[in-house]
Amino acid sequence: MISATLVSINSSLGHPLTTLDKSLITSATALFALLVSPVSGVLADRLGRKRVVLLADLAFILGAVIQAVASTVPAMIGGRSIVGLAVGAGSFAAPLYISELSPAPFRGRLMTLNVLFITVGQVVAYVVGWLFVQWGNQNTAWRWIVGLGAVPAGVQSESFELLLCLLLFEEGLML
Repeated sequence: MISATLVSINSSLGHPLTTLDKSLITSATALFALLVSPVSGVLADRLGRKRVVLLADLAFILGAVIQAVASTVPAMIGGRSIVGLAVGAGSFAAPLYISELSPAPFRGRLMTLNVLFITVGQVVAYVVGWLFVQWGNQNTAWRWIVGLGAVPAGVQSESFELLLCLLLFEEGLML
């Protein structure tokens, strides 16, 4: 996704991007994912796996919005860094949460589906990025590309709430 974004940013962040700008924008996500990964285990133990996944969802949404409205390189790096925190926490807590909730006979399949959906999501993101670069507005295409990164996290966090409501309704705890 960032590759399509860097191609179309041009000087939207105040000046034409230098090699250093591109390197910092690109590497901020990986760096912050690396930094938060060791802390994710402690957070998952203290707050619970589901809460860490929901916090990662919120960080994905916040980071995507910051990137979409960024008008400077530091703001873009900040948004990418927040997304990195989400990647690090989510990539630790989500598989853990799935494996703890799934019945033993289905655990392997569900973990495989988790990895498959991540990979499919990456392919979809590249295709969407390419479509925006090819046919979108040259000045705003990159903003849509990074902003749409909030959609999967928003859907996931809402689906948690929907499932909770359905479970409560089934148990007769919700009218």
